[in-house]
Amino acid sequence: MAIIFVAKYDFQIKYLRIQSSAIINIFIDGAEQAESPRKNSRERILKMQKVVFILPLLDNEGQPYPASDWDWLLDSLVSRYGGWTLDGKVEGAWRDEKSGQVYRDSSLRYCVVVEEPAVQDLFSFLGEVKIRFRQLALLVERPVTEVTFL
Repeated sequence: MAIIFVAKYDFQIKYLRIQSSAIINIFIDGAEQAESPRKNSRERILKMQKVVFILPLLDNEGQPYPASDWDWLLDSLVSRYGGWTLDGKVEGAWRDEKSGQVYRDSSLRYCVVVEEPAVQDLFSFLGEVKIRFRQLALLVERPVTEVTFL
């Protein structure tokens, strides 16, 4: 099944389609990266990485986070990495190793696509997110995915 994303890059809207499990290749007009295999094309390949993280809607005391925290998160993702995609609401549970208490969470799953060199900066930023949202841990996925413009 294909998933369609909309990504903003240099003020141009691009449509992306996930095709398979491989490295992300995004074709951007005029990008200063490796040549596209397409003949007689000005397009070039820009290597990107998809990073997915899950953030619960409520804190560990069952209280919602202030709107200002969510605004900070989403504004930061746009200003630092060019955008984000809300991939949906997910449900899950985890057990606290110290107390044995089981917590059930309703969470939001976010997807951010960044150039390969920015991945470590994004991980550092997600460390800030973990602190701001008072999380003991933050689930972060870095799937290997191929992305192509349609």
